[in-house]
Amino acid sequence: MTKAFAAQTSFQSMSNQQGALAVDFIFAFTLIFGFTLILFSFALTLTAVEMTQYLTYTSARAYFASHLSEDKQSELASKKYNALMATEGYSFLNKNSWFEIGHRHIGNLEHHPDEEMKSYLPPSGNPNRFEGVVVSFVARILSMSSPFFGSTEPSGDGTGSTFVTRISSYLGREPTAEECKKFIENRWKQIRQLNVSGGGASYSTGTNDNVYFPIMDNGC
Repeated sequence: MTKAFAAQTSFQSMSNQQGALAVDFIFAFTLIFGFTLILFSFALTLTAVEMTQYLTYTSARAYFASHLSEDKQSELASKKYNALMATEGYSFLNKNSWFEIGHRHIGNLEHHPDEEMKSYLPPSGNPNRFEGVVVSFVARILSMSSPFFGSTEPSGDGTGSTFVTRISSYLGREPTAEECKKFIENRWKQIRQLNVSGGGASYSTGTNDNVYFPIMDNGC
């Protein structure tokens, strides 16, 4: 009698399904929460990237316009950059621990301090096409550890060193007034060195570099 009762009690315990749905719910909730965290991080990162891209574009556009000198062009680009960074949206983006807009470089890519960036220059062609603004961008928000998915950063230090890239806008640069003046002055020197066929007098005959007055008409 006692053995039969114990066997019946054990069978009822094994067939009891109470709490099974709670376990499934906890598992599914944790899994969905991990997916949501990843999707949210990607969406926010893409938004921050677009904002940073616009930051470099507007600064490069200010740098593109002609001015008295290249230093003045860089100054205009810096003013535009700093003006945007001082706004509420960009200051929040940069001060927030999730993202960081780091070192900026204005000018020709040939003068970039990082040798890795110089490797992007074409082996041949016009390097002046790579005139603009480039910044470093860190997405610390992507450095996370999610349940069932693990960590996205092997080092696990949370600095986001794995998720670092450079965002740039290269629009070129118009020649400055100084460059135009030097170009026109040099043009007269080149003209005086031309060879004249047919026995005619050379352009250097009766002329010198001091009697030439360069006149710039709306640029070079």
